[in-house]
Amino acid sequence: MKILVTITLILFSICGIAKPRIVNIDEALSTAKHIVFCKIVSFTDSTISYEQSYFIADSNGKIAIPNILRTTNLKGYEKSYIGLNISGSLPKLGQSCYIVIDSLNFVTLFGIEKDTAITFWSPIYTGSECLIKHSNLFNCNKQSSDIHANSNLTYCYSSINISISNFLNNFSHSKIECGRIMFQNGEILFIPDFANSSVYTITDKKLNCKDGQKVCVEFKIIKEKIYELYQLN
Repeated sequence: MKILVTITLILFSICGIAKPRIVNIDEALSTAKHIVFCKIVSFTDSTISYEQSYFIADSNGKIAIPNILRTTNLKGYEKSYIGLNISGSLPKLGQSCYIVIDSLNFVTLFGIEKDTAITFWSPIYTGSECLIKHSNLFNCNKQSSDIHANSNLTYCYSSINISISNFLNNFSHSKIECGRIMFQNGEILFIPDFANSSVYTITDKKLNCKDGQKVCVEFKIIKEKIYELYQLN
């Protein structure tokens, strides 16, 4: 009987060891349904609400800042970790951050800007630090001693950094702007109302755009090219 009890305890001990979540961050960012910069409004055990803001100018040039409130799904996180920006944590309420949403409408990563970089981490709590596989676009906050067979890929624990310029140049992200459509040299351009914004090329020729049309749009961009566009008004 003592032997049986000992074996049972060992089995429970082995089964209780938490396995880390393993994320290939290049793949997670490349295949994300949405990557948005927003403000955290509220969260429950299974959902999170966030606000996206954008600028709009009326015919008199008066500027307004509308907000769009949206909700998406969360998997299990650790409440005592909130605001720590580590595996299993959420950002604080009211914090501005990036949310990475997968094809099933679950949040898979959060990102916080600091100086010229973005720190990404997994909010999914498994009882162990997340193991993040990455390319040379990223650098670690905490290095893993394990090296993948592919020498171009290495691992980090818990969180990882990428420069803002590398992020913007290599991964699509969602944005909302207001402006007008202009046809030029066979291309369809979207020109935002504000001078500090970029001019974007609309690559989907099936969109029913009109020259000079005033629109507010939500779109995904990479290297200043639009490849999805949703008219908001």
